[in-house]
Amino acid sequence: MEKFAAEAIAMMPDLEKNAAMTDAMLDKTAADAKLSTERAIERMLRLVERKRALCALAEVCRRMTSVMTERELRIIRGRTAGQTEESLAAETGVCRSTVHSCHARALEKCVWVLGAMKRAGYDFSVFASLGLRFPNDT
Repeated sequence: MEKFAAEAIAMMPDLEKNAAMTDAMLDKTAADAKLSTERAIERMLRLVERKRALCALAEVCRRMTSVMTERELRIIRGRTAGQTEESLAAETGVCRSTVHSCHARALEKCVWVLGAMKRAGYDFSVFASLGLRFPNDT
């Protein structure tokens, strides 16, 4: 679940942009007179499914990050963006071990939220279309 959480948080900055691009593709498909009705409907259904997955992922990310402190959120976003513990320590004014433990705590919180959502029956299979696979999800 930690891998899923990290990948989801890494996608957070681009969710709005991807949703807007999907909307534009939907509009273009609707206006494309060259497409047969059947192909247009198929394409639109795929795009609507993608938009639904993006909105659902935004909600999952909101839930995961809502339980984090500002420092944990800053650190987990930095780590998923590829920043090193040393650079985050310098940026936040704490030692590297504090960055390490904040990152670990943030991931624990993400796993806790994801576990609670799974126990409540949340359908994580919707994210397969975005390339995200939830553990034990076939």
